[in-house]
Amino acid sequence: MKKGSNNRKNIYLYVPNLIDYARLLFLLAGLLLLPLSEAAFPLCYVASSLLDLVDGWAARRLKQTSSLGAWLDVICDNLGRACLWHLSGSRLGPLFVSVEWLAFAANQRRSVATASAAAAWKSNVQRQMPGWLSRLFDNGFYNPMGALAMAGLFGLPMAHFLLARAMLPGFILGCPALQWAALTALYTGRLLALAAELHCIWFVIDDLVKEDQQSP
Repeated sequence: MKKGSNNRKNIYLYVPNLIDYARLLFLLAGLLLLPLSEAAFPLCYVASSLLDLVDGWAARRLKQTSSLGAWLDVICDNLGRACLWHLSGSRLGPLFVSVEWLAFAANQRRSVATASAAAAWKSNVQRQMPGWLSRLFDNGFYNPMGALAMAGLFGLPMAHFLLARAMLPGFILGCPALQWAALTALYTGRLLALAAELHCIWFVIDDLVKEDQQSP
């Protein structure tokens, strides 16, 4: 029993998980400092996002991958984007935030199983997607479509926040055509991500119905 407790404590203190705790603290600091400076939250958000580039590398490098770490990583991402959407005042924010959390809940339903079962389920979801949509996931999103989707997912709420508070550089604020082009690209990417999220949610709904139909 004692050994099990020590193992749990060690997982809490894995370096990648400590990095994610720091990401959450950056988001909290940004919210607390926002009344003092409008630049506080976007700067803290960027710092949190930069740490996101480190935690996965640290997990692989130190062989400290864990279910807790994977869960924390998504929690940090979703909370950061939710804060940006809320602070931007965009009417579309609640839609995107709601879908992100629904997709997270859908993935978590299967991720509570063994790691191999969860991986098999996610692979099955990807195989069931239309060919053009499944290409988002090729090479871990390191492909043109995947990069566009990630840019829309992370960049669109930041763009709305900066636009709402007139914090973009002067040459962008003074050029509506440039704003339109950038927002069009970001919305295109966000819609690609939305298509993947909705497919994942529908896959779980269909899975639940099949389970009910097969039950005695």
